[in-house]
Amino acid sequence: MVAANVKNIEHLPLRLMFQDEARFGRMSDPRSCWAPAPHRPVVNLALVREFRYEYAAVSPWDGYLDFMTAEKMNTDNMALLRLPPYSPELNPAEQIWNKLRRDYFANRVFDSLGAATTQAEQGLAEMAVNKPAISQLTNWPWISAIMKA
Repeated sequence: MVAANVKNIEHLPLRLMFQDEARFGRMSDPRSCWAPAPHRPVVNLALVREFRYEYAAVSPWDGYLDFMTAEKMNTDNMALLRLPPYSPELNPAEQIWNKLRRDYFANRVFDSLGAATTQAEQGLAEMAVNKPAISQLTNWPWISAIMKA
């Protein structure tokens, strides 16, 4: 029976996934904005710093996106592979955060950490069902070349 399981495992398709994490929450980060004269924009400001971690793993080849929320980051059971700083071209999963921030967080103020977390999870869930869009966002030419080889 063990041999049969090993044989089956050898024939399973390979799924290459890229993982990244980001913090989402509430923090003070006022920014300037324009408004038509003579009006002055009124912007809510939350003087707090609280956040949760969002983890996402993406399979660029087929657009599969998996994600989870956690209170903290735990590296006890993780092997870290250091990438150069500010190199999003090496990890396509970072594009998930750009899209999430742009499409689901832009110009919004949240009354609670729970509301910000709910918004992040809702955005990730909506993105996860659109596999062709995720694949288009993350399947870069060098990744396609690896998967075709």
